[in-house]
Amino acid sequence: MDQNSSPNQPNRTEILAVTVMAQNVVASSPKRDDKFWFDDGTIVLVVQDTEFRIYRGLLEDQFPIFKNLFSLPQPVTHHRDEHRDYSCPVVCLHDAARDWRNLLRLYMPEGDTRLFMQAPLCPSFETISACIRLGHKYDMAHIEKEALDYLKVLFPSALSHPTIPWPPNGFHLSSAIGVVNLARLTGEHSLLPNSLYRCCQLDANITQGFIYSDGYRETLSSEDLGRCFVARSRLTQETYRLYTRSFLAASDTSRRRKEPCRSNNTCWEAVAAKKFFTVANGTADSLEHPLPFVHLEDHLPDDVRDTTFCDTCWKMFRECEEEEHRALWQRLPSFFGLDLLG
Repeated sequence: MDQNSSPNQPNRTEILAVTVMAQNVVASSPKRDDKFWFDDGTIVLVVQDTEFRIYRGLLEDQFPIFKNLFSLPQPVTHHRDEHRDYSCPVVCLHDAARDWRNLLRLYMPEGDTRLFMQAPLCPSFETISACIRLGHKYDMAHIEKEALDYLKVLFPSALSHPTIPWPPNGFHLSSAIGVVNLARLTGEHSLLPNSLYRCCQLDANITQGFIYSDGYRETLSSEDLGRCFVARSRLTQETYRLYTRSFLAASDTSRRRKEPCRSNNTCWEAVAAKKFFTVANGTADSLEHPLPFVHLEDHLPDDVRDTTFCDTCWKMFRECEEEEHRALWQRLPSFFGLDLLG
């Protein structure tokens, strides 16, 4: 029995069967998919306004829930288009056609796929989303887990430098919105702090949402959108505070230094400190998005950098920044009101 069902509730196979049997009339004139329509296919999937004719054995092998479904008595499926007679089962599914198209590409890749020396796989966000949504719905645990594991690489729970370039291949900046929703769907809460943080880097897209290739728009829930607005304000303030704490730590005379200051310790004198805080405050105010995990040095033009600290003092300051980064990362879930143990 499905782990989410109770003795008084139907399991997923029964729910799917009811869904299929209730859809005993196929929508008028659905279109055949350009890629996944095989004349010798043994089953037709009707998803939204798209028909996929594929092979029942492949479907049952990868989706055991369909094998259970087909063991139940099935009604005759009627078509409004009397010219269509497929002489094979027709199943109507309440999913997104793009999800099935992306999933089928994994199991039936196009003919020009190289068999040897293939380039590293960089799946698109739409493919990852399809694997998670369909895998979660149809108990295809292995592909759901593999896709979630891939997201955990892109949205790690631990802070690391250098970070993965964002957005990675196949993703858009606003894909973070979809990742948040997938984390909510599957209960993978470890993805939430990083993905919500990425959402805080968005402009109008944070309210407009992420648009799929078929035009469907996916948005954050009102609760998560509110969390991002609150966190974005706090993270903006935290950016300047982090610079301040790093300066105080780096200028502490009791702190052991690997290399001496090349400017006879003038990098930490009152005049230099005044200039630093002017630079740091101006940098924090000029940022379009809160970027507390990016080094101050990386924001500065060369002439400002070279007249703020010497090279060895910049190294010291950078070490202190990274200590602050790690401490802030540990507090990041609290910025979004998240309880990862719940």
